[in-house]
Amino acid sequence: MKKLFLLTLIAVLGVVSCSDEIESNTPSIQGEANGEFFRARNSSATINQDGSVTMVGTSSEETISLTTASIDLGTYALGNGNINEATFENVEGDFYTTGSTGFGQIEITKVEAGKLSGEFYFDARKDETGDTLNFNKGFFFEVPLTNPGSGGEVAITCQEAQTATAQASQAFANGDPDNQEEYETLCLAYKAALDQQIEACGDESGDLQTALDALPCANENSVEGVISVTAGTLEIDFDEVSIVTEDGLVKVTGETSAQNDYNIYFEVAENITGDDMMQNFEISLISVYYPSTLPDPNDFNNNVSTNAAGTIIGTFSGLVQNDDGGDLSLTSGTFDLSY
Repeated sequence: MKKLFLLTLIAVLGVVSCSDEIESNTPSIQGEANGEFFRARNSSATINQDGSVTMVGTSSEETISLTTASIDLGTYALGNGNINEATFENVEGDFYTTGSTGFGQIEITKVEAGKLSGEFYFDARKDETGDTLNFNKGFFFEVPLTNPGSGGEVAITCQEAQTATAQASQAFANGDPDNQEEYETLCLAYKAALDQQIEACGDESGDLQTALDALPCANENSVEGVISVTAGTLEIDFDEVSIVTEDGLVKVTGETSAQNDYNIYFEVAENITGDDMMQNFEISLISVYYPSTLPDPNDFNNNVSTNAAGTIIGTFSGLVQNDDGGDLSLTSGTFDLSY
């Protein structure tokens, strides 16, 4: 991968004039926009709350941004409603985006010492429907993260985690077992605090895990199975699933074991099957998306085929939208869960 990056760098250097020479030891985002050389004078990267990363480069009059679903090494496809995105604003103030009508890819080839390097190209449309801008021979070199180490949530210290666990433990001990709903809430809060302390402090003796395993949180069930979906062109497996049964509902939450903050949530009435049985569906990627309210063929469809004896199986697909009106296509959504 390093060799590929070096060859690309040499190729770009070969086509740039003397006036556009690259300072290879200077962080930058650059390439050719419609055949014209572009080089950012200032560039930085930020890990967003959901685990995605956005790189921004600005010259005196133009701005480019590159967003990928995570900071992991790899190739991220652009366009077709994909959650990855490239944008470019030119001297005239025209704004181009890959959105749902452009295409291209961003490849992160190196993440080291809080700096990102890689390559990219894309075709973007003006306001998604107008003229096309072609950006090629693009690469980013040692673009610095403004918040290295962030995974979208502010990490707490071990001491803070210990304090939170002590408070949750005391609240749980003082809870009334006869008040089932309140007692369950306190139990789950204590469980979450123990999980957080294990992550922040470690658990070499195993005492924290023993305490966690002994908690009588009745409504959160151990789950086997995966929720899978393709968001745009990105295939996602929510392989860390929890299920809570409460008030006649099966409440399903899915997260990924990958280094991102993707999650999915929906509810289904117990022992009910058929079409459009999902309630309160949402999927959180770069932002939170909800089922589209647009008419056919843009609606959101789902089917629950099995829902009994601790097993829930079904499918889902269709258009989802965020609060800003952005669209995302979900395809091949499936869940096969035992709890």
